[in-house]
Amino acid sequence: MYDTVRFWFKRGEVCPRYVLSLLPDVRKHYDRNNRVFYYGTFRNFVVTVSDFGVFLHGSLAKYYLGNNIDTLKFHEVEIAIENLSQEFGADLSTASVTRIDFSTVIFTNQPPIRYYKFLGKSGRYRRRLDSSGLTLYYNLKRRRLVFYDKTAEAQTKGVDIPTQFVGQNLFRYEMRFLGRLKQQLRLSYDVMGATLYDHDFYRRLVQRWHNEFMKISKINIMTTNRIKTPKQAFEAYCAKLVRANGQKALDNYISKLNFSDPKYRSRAKAIFNKLLTNPAGKKADLVSELEVKIAEKAEQALADTQ
Repeated sequence: MYDTVRFWFKRGEVCPRYVLSLLPDVRKHYDRNNRVFYYGTFRNFVVTVSDFGVFLHGSLAKYYLGNNIDTLKFHEVEIAIENLSQEFGADLSTASVTRIDFSTVIFTNQPPIRYYKFLGKSGRYRRRLDSSGLTLYYNLKRRRLVFYDKTAEAQTKGVDIPTQFVGQNLFRYEMRFLGRLKQQLRLSYDVMGATLYDHDFYRRLVQRWHNEFMKISKINIMTTNRIKTPKQAFEAYCAKLVRANGQKALDNYISKLNFSDPKYRSRAKAIFNKLLTNPAGKKADLVSELEVKIAEKAEQALADTQ
């Protein structure tokens, strides 16, 4: 289930001149501190060479499978890293790993965008729907959950969709660790290339991927036959108005309020979120579908490690 991975050879671990000799399209760049960086491509990886060392950033799935719509399975990870190491001329199993995107495609009954409105808040993540309405983000500084339409993304980038996926609803769910993997995953060891095909580490990522989705509050549907009191009627109608206007409109409204106490802003968000996730409501069929299919993907990924 690995997609994008960033490998890092620290200064002195590989020869910069050798790496630059592999790159057909080297570009030179100076940062604001006048430090020089060299960029190029090797297969589908972006390679950066600087005084900090050598970075390779790209999709391990696309390298090995030819596309990143297919899912890279556990038993393929070690082979992919060995092959890339042989081609690159440096042992990537010994390189540090500074980013991991863990993801797969879920084949859904409806287009992906129809599911987003039922996915609410999640802990400290900042929920954001992009301007196109095609991608839903849950953002933290060094971690991100992303839901998007893989078909739409491929069409935007001009990438061919494998024949077996044409005409299907491709709901992509990605969990991205953007740095400090050891701290984020609460590990006692550094994450290296070889760690990616360690059974326990891989299982930890699968379980985390599943759990992160389950922690997202799900927006229930309040049906009239469940409304028994005036309070429930009021809350159901408020929730209906919020859903009609969208989560972004609600967040904008709350952000503009001049509360007498800063803590009231988070309390207001919590109250509205409670309305939307009212346990008296009915779980949407689309939510149930996603929960089942994501759980099945996690179970299959865990079984693949046996």
